[in-house]
Amino acid sequence: GALLAGDAVSQRIATGIIRPDMLPRDGAGDYHQVMLSALLGAAIWISFASWRGLPVSTTHSIVGGIAGAGMVTFGAGAVAWGSLASITLGWVAAPLLAAAIAAGLLAL
Repeated sequence: GALLAGDAVSQRIATGIIRPDMLPRDGAGDYHQVMLSALLGAAIWISFASWRGLPVSTTHSIVGGIAGAGMVTFGAGAVAWGSLASITLGWVAAPLLAAAIAAGLLAL
């Protein structure tokens, strides 16, 4: 995924979770604080989960952190809910599709 779609995934995470039209026009200070808070929150959660031996996804943690920090800073209307739903659908569909492909290969 990272090799074939890394740039698209990075762009979606950077610009597709918080609606660009909701960002302040007078500077990027708030946006930088949102990203820093999201990354710090994800780092703390991933560290805690890893310490406790819990399975955790870095991507899920960062996407959730950006959405949460964006909601707190700019309001719930700032979240690109359609884009977030699309990301979430991918999280659900990917393991199901992988399971179906694995089952098909095993049946060969």
